[in-house]
Amino acid sequence: MATILGLPREIIHRIFYFASRASRREFRLASSLTGEIGRKWVFESARIAALKSSCEGFRNILDNPELTGHVTKVYIDTVRPTDDRVVRDKKPEDEFDDADNNDVDGEDNLPRPFWDLVNRLHEFPRMQSVALRFHAECDGEENDWNWVTQTIDFRHSVLRKVFAVLANLPRLPTELALQDLQNFNPTDADTKRDIRKVLGGLKSLRLHIANERDEGNGENDIEMSALHDFFPSLGYTWLAPAAANLEHLTLYSQCYFGFFPTCDLTDIHFPRLKSLALGNFTFIRDSQLDWITSHGATLQELYLDDCPIMYEVMVDANDTERTFLEQDSYGAHPRVDERKVYARYSKRWADYFRAFNERLPHLQHFRFGQGPHWWYNETTPFEEEGRITIEFHEPYMTYCDGYGPSQYMQSLIWDREDEEEEKGGFNPDYESRVKPSEEDRIALDALLKKMGQEVELDEDGKNCQPPTWDD
Repeated sequence: MATILGLPREIIHRIFYFASRASRREFRLASSLTGEIGRKWVFESARIAALKSSCEGFRNILDNPELTGHVTKVYIDTVRPTDDRVVRDKKPEDEFDDADNNDVDGEDNLPRPFWDLVNRLHEFPRMQSVALRFHAECDGEENDWNWVTQTIDFRHSVLRKVFAVLANLPRLPTELALQDLQNFNPTDADTKRDIRKVLGGLKSLRLHIANERDEGNGENDIEMSALHDFFPSLGYTWLAPAAANLEHLTLYSQCYFGFFPTCDLTDIHFPRLKSLALGNFTFIRDSQLDWITSHGATLQELYLDDCPIMYEVMVDANDTERTFLEQDSYGAHPRVDERKVYARYSKRWADYFRAFNERLPHLQHFRFGQGPHWWYNETTPFEEEGRITIEFHEPYMTYCDGYGPSQYMQSLIWDREDEEEEKGGFNPDYESRVKPSEEDRIALDALLKKMGQEVELDEDGKNCQPPTWDD
């Protein structure tokens, strides 16, 4: 420790910068010097949850002018103490109850001391970033038998109150993250107005979308009506109001989106976009690639987390209007039931990587593969796009309507056998499984090398030295 304490202050600052939040707290206690330097880094962010200890700690920061000036980011956790995402060492007496004369708000069941502190966000003079986090499980009209922690009414109430606070801050936040935002849009005029006002001042927006799930019947998840109401309007409601100033955009979803449910972003352009991260986004048309490369004048970072190319799809003939493909893209197929239609997409990842290489001249960092902690606490990775393991992780998929537990599969399950199979033979034309090719790997390698990134992949396209992620 004496050797570290002898380092220049600038180096100690860098140590704090790269350390985890827990390590920062420990290192700050090492000496008076690290205590002084570490104050800035330990109190750079503050977190409030509906726990007595959390509210007390948050109030202590607010009541100390020397600390409030360091806070630039606030995490607002709405999960209750019985939920997984709250600290593991919680104690029963840490939860608010009526006996403490701390009655709760009837709409969202969060204690009033919690909301009293959220209403004091204006006391952080340097706060520029807010992360609002919900529970990963969702209530819904189609599966109301399954009890969940946070109902739709709960989420409506929280969104209304938080955005009312943010919209009335003396200085609007420039960064906003919403974790497990359920796929519905507020309908009351005041909340819609506040959301648009906050979005209009943002430089960074992270949206992680949660949806209702049918436990044990995963094939029903993609049929929930809320999905098909929300995603087609995502661009207009959440992105267009922020388009003029946005420099970073993250879009993740618990379910695959883009193809089905359809999510068309091609009409929205971000003239200042420097960083783009997509999670569970599906590619099936050239216009999606063109939309990314249309930001070539500004884009410097691109992250694709579990984002497959859909090379074959078969869908119910009555569902084509809910997909990203136009009607004339579909046709009949001898191995597909007459009640369904079939389409294929010829582009491969080699085509995409070459396009990124040629049409994104300012690209400095690229990650393609899968990030850490997918489905940890039943949710998607949050604020971790920079830690994606570069590899071919399920890069090609199909949509196979009528099958489960998920319609998204590595290859189609055909409804009918072809003539050769019926005769005991084999028709290679129907062996449609697509795997990463040597051309794909060469194109990825060329793109990475252009930016000074190195990665070693095995013959299956997996990373030869995958990182070990810390919790």
